[in-house]
Amino acid sequence: MKKWIISVVVVVFLVLFLVGGYLWYRDDALKKEQQHKEDVEKLVTLIESKHTPFVKTNKEAELYQKVNGKFEKRGKVRKDAELEMNVDEAVDQDTKYLPLKNIAYWISYQDIDPIEALTLASTAYQHYIAFNENAVTDGKTTFYKDGAMFYQLEESVDLPILIKDDPYYYVVYDNQLLGLLKEKVTVKAQANSDAPVAKAIATLNYHFFYDDDSWDECGQSICLHVDRFRTHLDYFKEEGYYTLRMHDMELFIDGKIQLPEKSVLITIDDGWLAEKGIAILNEYQMNATLFLMTKFYDPNSYASQYVEVHSHGDNLHFPGACPGGQGGPIKCYPEDVILADLTLSREKLNGSTAFCYPFYEYNDYSIGLVQKAGFTMAFIGGNRKITVGSDKMRLPRYPITIDMTKSDIANIVSP
Repeated sequence: MKKWIISVVVVVFLVLFLVGGYLWYRDDALKKEQQHKEDVEKLVTLIESKHTPFVKTNKEAELYQKVNGKFEKRGKVRKDAELEMNVDEAVDQDTKYLPLKNIAYWISYQDIDPIEALTLASTAYQHYIAFNENAVTDGKTTFYKDGAMFYQLEESVDLPILIKDDPYYYVVYDNQLLGLLKEKVTVKAQANSDAPVAKAIATLNYHFFYDDDSWDECGQSICLHVDRFRTHLDYFKEEGYYTLRMHDMELFIDGKIQLPEKSVLITIDDGWLAEKGIAILNEYQMNATLFLMTKFYDPNSYASQYVEVHSHGDNLHFPGACPGGQGGPIKCYPEDVILADLTLSREKLNGSTAFCYPFYEYNDYSIGLVQKAGFTMAFIGGNRKITVGSDKMRLPRYPITIDMTKSDIANIVSP
């Protein structure tokens, strides 16, 4: 009897053990399955969080290309590089690499972080006319941006040259302007463009702007009614003119770029009553330069995407200080006084390198001090166009007066 009871107990125990083991195993398997599912969901969520139109690299990252269906290393991109991504394809837990939008490369999702947008960069180069020459690399290519490596690729490129500078030729790759070291490329003739290029460019010199309610405040021959200013800008718009930035003009003078035949540089002097003109330039989305007297006007008051602010000196715009003409002090004041003024103005303008002489007056003494202060360009009057090779310390402009019509402007700027 006891043996029978013991046998029953053993059987029951075994059954319970087996059932318990099964239940434990099933529960554990379900937990593992659930954990795997959660892990997959987290992974996909992480990958999807990187699968955005714009990203920034969080390290110097490898670039990959598909070779026979497999991903192989084919280059590098620097840390903190902002990239545009192709987000058309879906991702899953097996996705390791995400495609760039404009070039046939992939990058690991682990090496990038999403950003809302690319940092706003100058698109002026889109208006440049390519030289009829290409830069060709042999076997490997390193692109530079801001003096540092951006892309390092295991492939050759053959691209039109947009800017000839030192030590780089600048080309467009991945929808951005990047440099190739001159010593690492071969230049070949290539028929890139037959568009007419500028041989001489007019620089217009505006001063003050008024409307129907403010003529009494202005009342000078160098004041211009805002409606007339609009007619000038309408002409540039209708005729397809490119309104230059200051750097464009410097590159043009140095022969480093080719600009469209229809190009013009707009400048405004002083700062007094400039805001009405700047508002219109912003409305038309046209570029210009304001030469500002920084002692009297705060550069931050003229902040604009389209209007640069450069130097008219800090406090050098008063007459009678020196012999001849209107007698601006830049012609004869002590060197230390002039240099201190110019240096202060540059500091207030974040290192501006463009200057215009007060009253259009200058001499060899003032030119030497302007250069010593760190300016690379300086503007006068003169009613002449600027050409490749023009003297960058005596750049001529056309002063614009109250009665100048749309036709007058057309006659000045036309090629």
